[in-house]
Amino acid sequence: MFDRATIVTDWLPTRASIHTWSPASQSSWNLLRSRDPKLHETSTIHPTFKKIVDSITSEVWEFNDTHNGWERTTQDFVLSMKGRVLTPCNIGCLVELTGQSEAHYPDIGHKAKFVRDMLRMHALRGGHGSLCGIITDMTRVVMMRISGPPEAPILWRTCIYEGSADATVLRILNSLPTDLGTYFKINKLTLM
Repeated sequence: MFDRATIVTDWLPTRASIHTWSPASQSSWNLLRSRDPKLHETSTIHPTFKKIVDSITSEVWEFNDTHNGWERTTQDFVLSMKGRVLTPCNIGCLVELTGQSEAHYPDIGHKAKFVRDMLRMHALRGGHGSLCGIITDMTRVVMMRISGPPEAPILWRTCIYEGSADATVLRILNSLPTDLGTYFKINKLTLM
């Protein structure tokens, strides 16, 4: 399903950046910008990503580490609405991390796992609206979006962007909930 998804350009609207990476966080991204096959997901990528996202404060979003099987899904992180209970209906984006050793990116195992988690989360949301996700090794990144009824989902994805994972994650973090999916029920106080 990953390979059959319709390839599109980035669908996120251009918004002014409210959030930027701190110098320490940008330095961490920069250290991983040159691909190194010795950088594995569990030993390097996951802890570095967690350190980076734990240091950012947003009025709208928060990252949650969910790699241990939250809601029978195994994505590494979810971006959810801040100040709300962590439920599938408050998820804006799934984040799947990989190591940098994959020559054909992403490898078939990560593609299947990522699509499975996107489908499960979309079904848990009742198939309402759309759901965004990214798969990254912190140097390469692919965005995916799913919508439609769970029994006949529609999937879109971008091409693989090289060297811009930090910018892509920031664009998602600076997005409004309606940019990432139309399921959210938002009142004006939430976004102020």
